[in-house]
Amino acid sequence: MATKPILNVALVGYSFMGRAHSNAYQQVNRFFADCPFDVRRKVLIGRSQGPLEEAARTWGWEETATDLNIILGREDIHLVDVGTPNDSHHDLSIAALKAGKHVLCEKPLALTTEQAREMTAVAAKAKTADGKPVRTGVWHNYRRAPAASTAAGLIRDGKIGEVRHVRGVYLQDWLSNPKSPATWRMTAKACGSGAHGDLNAHLIDMTRFLTGLEFDEVSGLQQTFTKKRPAANGKGTITVDVDDALLFLARMSNGATASFEA
Repeated sequence: MATKPILNVALVGYSFMGRAHSNAYQQVNRFFADCPFDVRRKVLIGRSQGPLEEAARTWGWEETATDLNIILGREDIHLVDVGTPNDSHHDLSIAALKAGKHVLCEKPLALTTEQAREMTAVAAKAKTADGKPVRTGVWHNYRRAPAASTAAGLIRDGKIGEVRHVRGVYLQDWLSNPKSPATWRMTAKACGSGAHGDLNAHLIDMTRFLTGLEFDEVSGLQQTFTKKRPAANGKGTITVDVDDALLFLARMSNGATASFEA
């Protein structure tokens, strides 16, 4: 059997999404026999050494680091996975791209359109150490589900006829309790938006993936139901300035209508 080329991964972030990504990297070589690479969990990167080392032991990462710049200078690191809060996606991704690393970034890609466009422009010019274009991706994981690929093929081949209406709903209730402590997801400075960026982002991407259509017009409504939450450290409260719910209507590029709720 031919030896597969090694793909050494450096994952930035070890909390909620870091655990999900670590689990995926732990399974990929065993689950996908046709994976073209031998994917290695090389370095787990974070700010707090104690929890970082515990996470690395749990998920089988070979090394830990608290300084991304040192890791970016290493030739043996091929791919950087950004699994951190939203406000750091832009800076971390651009640093990795300029260092010639392939980059996978969590969604939403950035806090603003301007940041996302800058990331796209940098990625288009970035080269690996051997002069090849870097490869990039956003973690819109539902695209990879077999059912989604099958549905996209059916729509593309005209099996369901012309797409005239799209309806997307993504509901979660983990913040329905007003006593649930605040996290970084409750502040616009760190998160950018609430349910819209967290849940509608998936619906928007899946609509584009499944139908091949783009958005021409949108009109939305948002609401924050719980405007104050207990601070995570138990001291006082914080003001919630992102949406608990966001609904919007859209007109698609072929004239189809659409509605979305998160």
